[in-house]
Amino acid sequence: MGDKIIGLAKKLLPWSVTIIMLGILSAKLDWGSLTNVFGKADWRALAFALFLSLFYHFYVSVKKYKYLLEFFGIRLSDEEARLIKVGSMPVKAVAPYKAGEFLRAVYLKRNHDVSYKKGIFLIVSGYATRLPVLLIVSLTGIFAFHFELKSYFSTAVVAFLPILSFLLKEKYRPLVFYSVLGELFLLANYAVVFKAFSLPLSANEILMWTPLVLILTGLPVSVMGIGVREVAITSFFMSVTDFNTALSSALTLSFTESVAPLIISTLFFWRFISRIKKDENKAENFNPGRYLQRREKNVLTAYRLKKRASEVERAIRKYAGSKKIRVLDIGAADGFILDYLKKRVNMERAVGVELFEELIKFKKSDEIELIRGKAENLPFGRDEFDVALICSVIEHVEDADRTLEEAHRVIKQGGYLILTSVNGILDRLASLFGIKPDDHLRTYTLKELGETLSRHKFEVMEKTSFGPLFYNITVAKKL
Repeated sequence: MGDKIIGLAKKLLPWSVTIIMLGILSAKLDWGSLTNVFGKADWRALAFALFLSLFYHFYVSVKKYKYLLEFFGIRLSDEEARLIKVGSMPVKAVAPYKAGEFLRAVYLKRNHDVSYKKGIFLIVSGYATRLPVLLIVSLTGIFAFHFELKSYFSTAVVAFLPILSFLLKEKYRPLVFYSVLGELFLLANYAVVFKAFSLPLSANEILMWTPLVLILTGLPVSVMGIGVREVAITSFFMSVTDFNTALSSALTLSFTESVAPLIISTLFFWRFISRIKKDENKAENFNPGRYLQRREKNVLTAYRLKKRASEVERAIRKYAGSKKIRVLDIGAADGFILDYLKKRVNMERAVGVELFEELIKFKKSDEIELIRGKAENLPFGRDEFDVALICSVIEHVEDADRTLEEAHRVIKQGGYLILTSVNGILDRLASLFGIKPDDHLRTYTLKELGETLSRHKFEVMEKTSFGPLFYNITVAKKL
């Protein structure tokens, strides 16, 4: 019984610390003065501080996480990195000692076969990359404050830190750049909030003390740093301002830095959890009958399919010309696009690979050939095809890198790979509002897909969007 009580106490410790610290501070608080302080605050500056914090959480920290993964050999799109980083935030907030972050390791294990040991090491590495930056900034502020240097000196030194990352080797450059940039955005958030409440702090003082606040709030002893942040700020800055103003600044920072991002992160939470719990998007859970039914009965789906086919035809005519070509459609379904092209393009051979036998049974015509197989293991020899198609399939395959390797193998030298893909942002919004099922394992921006293809020894010839629902088409030549 005693062990259970101790165990429960340990789990509740972060919540207890937050509640106790806020309770102590509220006992000293003059509520009338607090209202007056907020009334005098510069709300435009506060709105800008919120923007800085949200930009950090949903862009800069995501980029840092993506490049941290890449540093350890794990390549993900921005969209998936954001899903992991942001989607785990609600669990991280409520679980004791930030244990919710371990769900990131679970996600990587189940979706990318990354060992739990490596996944946990990535979490620790994320914190380890913060500490040196914060200490450098704090030491810069201490040095400038001690020697009474002008504020513009310390500000210039700190602002120059991201530029120094470009002197590093390419392997380290993006991770270091976004690690430094992320901390600078958090520092800027603090500085703007202090200015909004008219705290008489020099840049040297902000650079000296704020990194220490960030280090303390990063410790797993409270809920999202709330309570610790308020005590730290009121302790550090009571000498330059009154208690109510310091506390108002701290409460605002807890909102901009923790509460507001947490609220928005709930939009990503259930998608993140569903990927961990049952991974509904894997190929074995695909329903061929429902797919064909949706395509036949949904006018918009049918239109999109025909529009996709016409864009592929345009690309073939532009890059392959009128000569006879051999075309492979990877993930051909019932061969609709292949049949569409066969009637309009000079084709010596039209063959498609499809995983599901149920779709092959509904083959569109006898003019095309459909073979059962996986995109990651194509049943063909080297250099068999002039053109390979991956039409809105790259989002669904289990291993995108392996699929592109196989496509490169079967395309002849100088041949073309034509991909169509969804716009990741619009696809996410459509899934969020229930317009379409959440059925994609990954999405790419045009830039990300171009970089991925270059890595697989393709030269991107064209990458553009087509409407009306903003799909993308990318044409790449085998090098």
